[in-house]
Amino acid sequence: MRLSERIRKDIEQYKKLPDKKSRMAFLFDYYKFPILALLTIVLLGILIIGNELHHKKADLYIVLLNNDSVINACDPSVFEEALKKAGYSGHADINDRLSLGYENNESADIETLQVLSALFAISDLDVYVAPKEYFDYFAEKDGFDVYTVAEATKKADIVMILINDEVQADVYA
Repeated sequence: MRLSERIRKDIEQYKKLPDKKSRMAFLFDYYKFPILALLTIVLLGILIIGNELHHKKADLYIVLLNNDSVINACDPSVFEEALKKAGYSGHADINDRLSLGYENNESADIETLQVLSALFAISDLDVYVAPKEYFDYFAEKDGFDVYTVAEATKKADIVMILINDEVQADVYA
């Protein structure tokens, strides 16, 4: 039996049913899987569209490794304020939740290494701020290009100099 014939017979049988309850039961019994599949597709479509409308694509991706704003006094607002002052109007995604080398934190270390390796591999990371030992580790693994200050300044649209307050007098004297 062809599909068109089957649909025609289902319509005839549907019209012969006496009340609304039996018609709904008929539809559900015969078409529950297509109906559920269609509802699932519609729901997924709504979720995907909603996520795309809500999510801003980052123009600039910054990672602050081992950032502890209580100890280091370096929270993401430092970068956000500096970017605004420099006239940057794009969307910066600042990740300050990654850590490496803390005691009894092996699972977080593995996750951080995976995230950083992926970011370096796809060249999606624009700014990487880390303690020297971890900075050097990824530089040695060819995770990113290392430039002198002069080379980086020539390539950059915005230059930020981050230095501890305690040594600013020596550096800028």
